[in-house]
Formats: sequence, structure tokens, C-alpha cells
Amino acid sequence: MVAVRQRLYLVDSVISPPNPSDSLLVQLSCVDDDAQGQPLEVLWDHELDAQVVTGEAWDEIAKRGFDPTNRFAAYLNTLRWNCVTFARYESFSRR
Repeated sequence: MVAVRQRLYLVDSVISPPNPSDSLLVQLSCVDDDAQGQPLEVLWDHELDAQVVTGEAWDEIAKRGFDPTNRFAAYLNTLRWNCVTFARYESFSRR
């Protein structure tokens, strides 16, 4: 996992440069909710804020703990409701 351009990405592949003085080409897939799977290729050494997300970062996130089950269920139901509402709206608007 890496953080690039204020988003989290999964590293798909790292391509070595043809010349040692060139930058690595890194192929990424976004893991953020609003852009899941969106591909991105970057020249790693030329990115301003690129950083590898280590296990330490995940430990910091885990310190906050988990939401209570009823709160998570409410969140999940909200997502489902929004998906159904959007799908119904789309089907009616195309008629």
C-alpha cells in the first residue's frame, strides 16, 4: 500500500527503468471508496508526497477500535438504501 496524491493505492507492479538514473514506473490501483480500482501509473521519484504505508500506520488506525455493531449495521443499511434509491431513480429517469 502506498499513499500518492492524497489517496491510498495498492501496488500492482513496479517496472525498473531502462537506465539506472531514471525513475521507477509504479502501476497502482486505488482502494479509496470513491475511486476503487481506478488505475494510476506514476514515476515514483517524481511524486511529491508519495510514501509507503507501513504496518505501523495500520496499527495506528486499529488503536481507534471498531464501531459498535449497531452503528456499523446502520451505516451498512444506509449504503444499501442509497444504492437502491439511486438504481430506482436511474430506471425511472430513462423512461
